[in-house]
Amino acid sequence: MENILKTSKLSLFKNMARPSNIILVLFIAIFFYLTFSVGVVAGVFFCFVPFALLGILTVVENPKRCALALFVIVYILQGVARYLSFLKAGVAFDFLMIGFLAILLINSAFADKIRWRYSFNWILIMFFCWVFFCFLLLFNPLSMSFEAWLTNVRWVAFYPFILILYVPLVITETKDIKALINTLAVLTFLAVAKALWQKYIGFDTVEKYQLYRLGMSRTHIVTGGIRYFSFFTDAANFGASMGISVVIFATLFFYVKKRLTKIMYFIVAVLAMYGLIISGTRSALFVPFVGIAVTIILCRKKQIITLGIVSIVVGFCFLKFTTIGNDNRFIRRMRTVFDRQDASLQVRKSNKAVIYDYMKDKPFGIGLGMGGHKARLFAPEAVMSSTATDSQFVKLYVEVGVVGLTLYLLMLASILIYGAYITFFKIRDVYLQGVDCAIVAMLAGVFANAYANEILLQFPNGVIVFTFMAILVISPRLDNKLTAGNSIQNKVLKNSNNFSLANGK
Repeated sequence: MENILKTSKLSLFKNMARPSNIILVLFIAIFFYLTFSVGVVAGVFFCFVPFALLGILTVVENPKRCALALFVIVYILQGVARYLSFLKAGVAFDFLMIGFLAILLINSAFADKIRWRYSFNWILIMFFCWVFFCFLLLFNPLSMSFEAWLTNVRWVAFYPFILILYVPLVITETKDIKALINTLAVLTFLAVAKALWQKYIGFDTVEKYQLYRLGMSRTHIVTGGIRYFSFFTDAANFGASMGISVVIFATLFFYVKKRLTKIMYFIVAVLAMYGLIISGTRSALFVPFVGIAVTIILCRKKQIITLGIVSIVVGFCFLKFTTIGNDNRFIRRMRTVFDRQDASLQVRKSNKAVIYDYMKDKPFGIGLGMGGHKARLFAPEAVMSSTATDSQFVKLYVEVGVVGLTLYLLMLASILIYGAYITFFKIRDVYLQGVDCAIVAMLAGVFANAYANEILLQFPNGVIVFTFMAILVISPRLDNKLTAGNSIQNKVLKNSNNFSLANGK
C-alpha cells in the first residue's frame, strides 16, 4: 500500500512538472491575482489572452488566410468607417499593411514558407521607379503642402507598389486565385444586397446624415431619382466596382467547369449588372462595354465571341437608338451616356478646357494633392482647388503634369499589352487563360472609366485592380507549374499503361 501511494505521488509530481501544467498553474495564479487585486474586469480580460495568442499564431502560420481576410476587410472598410467617425480608411490600411509585413517577416524567419524572389518582376521594378518619381515631386516648387503630398502619394504610388510586392508571396497556386475570386463573388453579392436594402427599405440614420447634412444629396439625389451607393464612398465608386465584377464573372463563366460554380458566377454577374444600373453611374457602363470588347478579342471560344458581339450590339442599339424603358429612371439615366448635349458633359468639357489652359507651362504638375476640390483641405488658395477634375487621369495630369501622366499611362499600357500577349500566346492552362483574359478585360474597362471618374485610386477598387494586376504577372509561373505537373502525371500514366500491357502479354 505504501509503495502504491509513493508511486501515485511521484506520478502526480511528474505531471505537475510538465511545461503545459506549469503554464496552466501560472495562468490560474495570475487570474486570481488580477481578479482580487485589480478587479473582476481585469481577470475576465486576462482570460481572453490565450485566445488572442492562438489567433496571432494562426495568422502568422497562415499568411494566405490572413491576406484573404485583409481583402475582405479592405472591401468593407469604407462602409465600416461610415459608422465609426474616428476610423480613417487610409490610416487603417496603413496599419494593416505594416502588420501584414510583420506577419510575412515572422513567417519567413521561422517557417520559411515565404519566397521573396517571387515578388521581383518587371512590374514591381516599374512601380518602384514610379514611386521614386513621385518622391521627387515632393520638391516641386509649385507644390503648396507636404501634408497633401503625403496623403495622396499613398494611393498614387505606395499602395500599388506594396500590393504588387505582397500578392506574389501569398498567391502561389491556382487554388489561391480561385479562393480570391470566390471571395470577391461573395463580397459582390453583399454589396448588391446592401444597395437593395437602401432601395427597398431605405437609408439608415448615418446614411441620411451623410446625404442631407454632409451634402451627398447634391450628387446622389438627382432629377432622375436616387443613386444608390451600398457601403461604398459614393455611387460612382459602387458602380465601377460592380462593373469590375460583371467583367470578371461573366468571362470566367465560360472557363470554369463545375456547374455550381458556373451558376454562381452567372448569378453574381447579373446581380452586379443590376447594382451598376441602380448606382446611376453612367460612366461605369464603360467597364462592361470595353471589358466585353477586350474579352472578344482575347478569347478563343466561339460562345464568348458570339454572345459578346451580340451583347455589345444589342446594348448599344438599345441605349442609343431606342426609347424603350424610358419610364424607368435608371434606364433613362444610362441612356444619357450617349447624349453629347448632356448638361453634365458640357460642364466637364468646360472644366477640362480651363485645366488644359492652366497646365500648358507646368510639365511636372502643381503637386500631389493640389488638384480637385479635395485640395481645399490642404491649400484653400490653390488655383485648381476650385475646378473639378472629374477624372482620375485629369487629376493626375494636374498633379504630376504631362510628364508624370505620360509615364503613368505608359506603365498601364505596357501591363495591358503584356497581359494580352501572355493570354493569347503563353498561357496553356484553360482556367488560367480565362483568369488572365478576365483581368486584362477588367483593367481595360477600369482604365476607360478612370478617364470619366475618379474611381481607380480608391477603396476597394484600387485594391482589386492592383491585386489582379499582380496575379497577371505571376500567372506564367503558375501555368508552368501546372503544365509541368500535368506532363509528369501523363508520363506516369503512360508508363503504368505500358507496364500493364507488357504484363498482359
